[in-house]
Amino acid sequence: MKKWLPAAAAIVVLAMAAIVLFRFQSAEPAFAFTIDGLAVETEFSEDQLRQVYKQNLPLFTYDVGVAVLAAELSPETLGETVEHILLRMGEQTDPAQLAQEFPEGSFYRLEMNSLDTQEGRSGAYAARWEIASQMQEGELSGPFDAGGTQMLLRCLSRTENGTLPFETVRGTMESQLQTAAVQEKIREKAAQAEIVCEEDQLRQAALEALGK
Repeated sequence: MKKWLPAAAAIVVLAMAAIVLFRFQSAEPAFAFTIDGLAVETEFSEDQLRQVYKQNLPLFTYDVGVAVLAAELSPETLGETVEHILLRMGEQTDPAQLAQEFPEGSFYRLEMNSLDTQEGRSGAYAARWEIASQMQEGELSGPFDAGGTQMLLRCLSRTENGTLPFETVRGTMESQLQTAAVQEKIREKAAQAEIVCEEDQLRQAALEALGK
């Protein structure tokens, strides 16, 4: 029985590694980073993170970015009221002021880009991004259905070929680098377990061949 212990241990390690890797790989990554010149580790300094950011700038470059003023209204809101609100949004860009004038609506500012479309987990706000991404500064749009509400938009600004700031992506970047480091360590442990297992099996086979 003892000769099977190394093999059993290796199987356990490999099974645990497979489970952990599956859990990591099941999470949908936002980016796939290049970490040239960095040792694999689980803690990264500010300088290291900035180095990775600079190496991967194309990953953080978006085609279109827009800042919008949005209004969400109940589907039952009368068309005349909707039209009045839309016209007022062409004059007033302060959400708080608009909320005072039209308590039946929800008003907010939002920044979106082709890397972060703010569609929501269910994709309920996909229409909001699709329409906003086509708008020019100062343009008004709506009403249209988004997430079960009537939505109005005013484009406050538009940027093309922009880059996400380091501060915006730092948390996501650091988290994914740490995940990659853990995955690499798991692979190393699994490989070491396989090697030990094979060496023990070869040693045992040699002893058996010699009649010992």
